[in-house]
Amino acid sequence: MSNHTAGPTFIRRSFSSLRVLTLLVAVVASVLGVGLGLGGMSTRAAADGIPCQWAGQNYDQGDTVYAGGWSFTCGVAFPYVRWNRTPAPGHRSTVPNPGADEYAANGFSLGAWQPGTSFFDYCVADSVMSGADYVFEAVPFNNSVFWRAVGGINQWSDGGSHQYRWWSGRSCVDGILM
Repeated sequence: MSNHTAGPTFIRRSFSSLRVLTLLVAVVASVLGVGLGLGGMSTRAAADGIPCQWAGQNYDQGDTVYAGGWSFTCGVAFPYVRWNRTPAPGHRSTVPNPGADEYAANGFSLGAWQPGTSFFDYCVADSVMSGADYVFEAVPFNNSVFWRAVGGINQWSDGGSHQYRWWSGRSCVDGILM
């Protein structure tokens, strides 16, 4: 019986030093955005002064609007512009708030919040649940902007004054909104 195990007694290196160096340079370049030319997009957005949108209106970078008890400041977030939110209790809304309806890309930049509308009504069994019970944020998805629920309407100070239109003819049948 032999005391030796089968197989090679040394580890063969699969990458040459040149390949390792090339791989390292490629990783560093991609992290810095050099290889694809993306490194300048954030600064280019700032330099070009791409505006944020709120309800279809353009606002310059650095502008602050107030809505629902929050302040939203237009800023750059690679590679887009977005609204950055901070609490502003007791401050009246300075912009129109039509509510989250249909497609956020039609007038809202990333980070914008809006109260829900009947567009987001949904079913639980055979009961219609109100989409107006939630606050929605404009978020990126698949190179566009969509609404995503981020919390209850209690996070929107103007929630009580938001005009919700109830669809009297709406019903749910087997969990499907009619």
